[in-house]
Amino acid sequence: MALSKNDDIRIAFSTNLKYYRIENNLTQSELAEKINLTDKYISDLERNKFTPSLDTINDIATIFSIEPYLLIKYNESHFNTPNRLDIKTGTRRKKIND
Repeated sequence: MALSKNDDIRIAFSTNLKYYRIENNLTQSELAEKINLTDKYISDLERNKFTPSLDTINDIATIFSIEPYLLIKYNESHFNTPNRLDIKTGTRRKKIND
């Protein structure tokens, strides 16, 4: 089954959200606190369970100091980033391939 344009945007958003959150060294809880949402909602957005409102996209973009369109634009490098934030220590660790 082919993805629709809406699915493509949602997948790009969820991937970009996680990418920019990690690049800004924020946990889901820290990001949620900054924009008055719950960490569960941020987690659900990153897992592509919900479509955010335009206000939410704008609020997130403001936190990351980026233009809102960058959150919905497909960027292949964001899908293949090797670094992840270790939430327990707050430091980066290399992605381990299964």
